[in-house]
Amino acid sequence: MKLVVQVKLLPTLEQAAALAATLPACNALADQVSKTAYEKKVFSRVGLQKLTYTRLKAAGSRSAARRLARRRAREGRHAANVNHKISKEIVADAQRTGRGIALEELSGIRDRVRLRRHQRATISTWPFHRLGTFIAYKARRAGVPVIEVDAHYTSQTCPRCGHRERANRRVRDHFRCRRCGLAGPADHIAAVNVRRRARTAWVFVSMPAPPPDQGKGDATPTRRPVAEGSATRRERPGRRLGRSRPRS
Repeated sequence: MKLVVQVKLLPTLEQAAALAATLPACNALADQVSKTAYEKKVFSRVGLQKLTYTRLKAAGSRSAARRLARRRAREGRHAANVNHKISKEIVADAQRTGRGIALEELSGIRDRVRLRRHQRATISTWPFHRLGTFIAYKARRAGVPVIEVDAHYTSQTCPRCGHRERANRRVRDHFRCRRCGLAGPADHIAAVNVRRRARTAWVFVSMPAPPPDQGKGDATPTRRPVAEGSATRRERPGRRLGRSRPRS
């Protein structure tokens, strides 16, 4: 029994460039075969293959490789230019508003994210690491703090009640918490969770280091004032801790 299966190719950008480069190369080689056939008066498939196969195979491989290299370089320049523009706008907005930048740690994003078919080729080849590098060095030059946070479950966790479940995001672009009912665009929910994780992480990153232990003969350490609103109270010199007795 003969089966006919319809297959749709979903190439990456590099694969699409290689496929596109084969079409003009095949047309040029076909012109050369036709020219050879009329010059040598040979029109059989076997005869033309003997005359042209080896030479055309080498020429076609070199031509396709050159076209692919040019296409790859052009796409690399385009991606770098887009990443420069995106990173510049992000850093400028953070500097203007006096805020920091929180980034998702994007390693392994190609394995974690489920995408629509028309997005797979772009996402699978886009240089995310380079975008993060551009943002980091532009922010450092502008004096804007940058921090990376874990991106797992940011689009499945409710920022209001903390409930995390895959069913919170039944539809790719929409979030609805099954516990408290909070709803909104999934990307917005994820951004809120990233911001919250960044704020929590920044407390530990910016926490001052504890003073070194003082030994005998060391200089007396400078007293640090108690933070406002703190429940901690410094003990007065010469006074014991304990319950005070009522005066008679």
